[in-house]
Amino acid sequence: MVKKNKNKKITVDRNIVRERINECSSIVGLNNKTIGKIYVIIHYIFMALILFIILFNNNIYHLLICVNILFLDCLSVIILHSCPLSLLEKKYMGISERESITKTFKNMDILYKCDHEYEKQIEILTNVLIIVIIKCLLIICFRMLKINFTPT
Repeated sequence: MVKKNKNKKITVDRNIVRERINECSSIVGLNNKTIGKIYVIIHYIFMALILFIILFNNNIYHLLICVNILFLDCLSVIILHSCPLSLLEKKYMGISERESITKTFKNMDILYKCDHEYEKQIEILTNVLIIVIIKCLLIICFRMLKINFTPT
């Protein structure tokens, strides 16, 4: 049975796991900017792997897994009003990669009509989702009609 002590409050900052992670990051020498750049790299790897699977894979199950992942990302953007990895980038670096790209586009006079980041992210994710769904439907139709595009 767990006894609760009314004098000690457990907060997110005074968590044993968080304290150990802070100790390890100070030993390794990770600062917030480095951690933010790690999240940017994870973000790019995630996008590249999804893109690679979409472009070069014709396995319907793999494509449906990508659809599910993209749908969950869309759902998280709707709930959090931003991509979770973008939020972590902003937390550690002060600006997310998406915001820096938008700033670069504005400097080049390439502007979006909306100012909300989540609308831009939802637009990109829904376009990619539609492309993957169309690819899945085409694969199903080609298999139904017994059309084979593999070289003989």
